[in-house]
Amino acid sequence: MGDAVFSRHDGHRPSAFRGDAGMQSVHRWFTTALTALLAVQTAVASADQSSAQSNTYQIRPGENEISLYERYSTTIEHTANIRTVLDFDAEVIKIEPVQGNPRHLRVFALSTGVTTVSIVDEFGQQYSLEVLVRGDVRHLESYIRRLYPNDTIQVEVRF
Repeated sequence: MGDAVFSRHDGHRPSAFRGDAGMQSVHRWFTTALTALLAVQTAVASADQSSAQSNTYQIRPGENEISLYERYSTTIEHTANIRTVLDFDAEVIKIEPVQGNPRHLRVFALSTGVTTVSIVDEFGQQYSLEVLVRGDVRHLESYIRRLYPNDTIQVEVRF
């Protein structure tokens, strides 16, 4: 995956982060917590996927962008029938047609990364869709927010 990045937006570091000895201990704790949460996350990802609301993105002329978490999916909808889907990284996303609806595609996020999809409709019009797939560290972010309820916490995976 990548390295998890933890940041607080209040300009201060927690007292446990001050000093080298405390930093090593906190680093080990965060590393252990991250590993445990990612293991749990893998086990519950299927349940989260089936219970998550299905969102639909409408393709528009011009630039199109969507963002997905790993192991999640979304539906792409177009006003015309979709004829061709080209030029995307099959290691980052998987795309399948929606049965019975030639105006819909299903995009599955496989691994972190960015890829651009070219979509051609029945009229020969080409549309571009940039797909950003982010690592899912929401469990870890929620846990850290509970430890520091008065701070603004963001956790992201950099790749």
